[in-house]
Amino acid sequence: MINHSFKLYSMENKKNALLNHSIVYGLVTGGLLVLLSLIINLSNLGPKNPIVYLSYLILIAGIIWGSKEYRDKIMGGFISYGNSLLVGFLIGMFAALISAIFTFIYIKFIDPAIVEKWLEIAETSMLEKNPNMSQDQIDTAMTMTEKFMKPGLMFITGFIGQTFISFILSLIVSIFIKKEDQMFGNTNQ
Repeated sequence: MINHSFKLYSMENKKNALLNHSIVYGLVTGGLLVLLSLIINLSNLGPKNPIVYLSYLILIAGIIWGSKEYRDKIMGGFISYGNSLLVGFLIGMFAALISAIFTFIYIKFIDPAIVEKWLEIAETSMLEKNPNMSQDQIDTAMTMTEKFMKPGLMFITGFIGQTFISFILSLIVSIFIKKEDQMFGNTNQ
């Protein structure tokens, strides 16, 4: 009976460690995403600049780093595919939350005029791709684009989108991070 309760306590500690670890690595990854966003916004590079793709590299690196550290330091060097997926997903979700909160605050309070800059970039890009668009078509497209540039909606879509991307990345990363303990047939780590 005592041994059984110790096992439950140990599982509870692992759940707390999983959550704490994911929060810490999610905050670090989210902080790096915020830093990149600040650099992009302050440099007037715009959302279509190729440097924006660095955010995917930061997210992938954060998921790999956090998952590997969890496997090696908390799980004793072994982790199942499912646990690796969960760790990576949680890290990405917390990073997405930090990034989405920053975007909301930045657009709502720090630089609300940035939305106008983004709309101008979108209109220019639209005209470059299809120079034969009529003014009515441009106005309709810009009205729709503007509806999606509200801080609250950008928070929701940014959080959901980045969380989904984190899930997909974690599915892939977990293939390489997983390391089953075959010594005693124990694969439930």
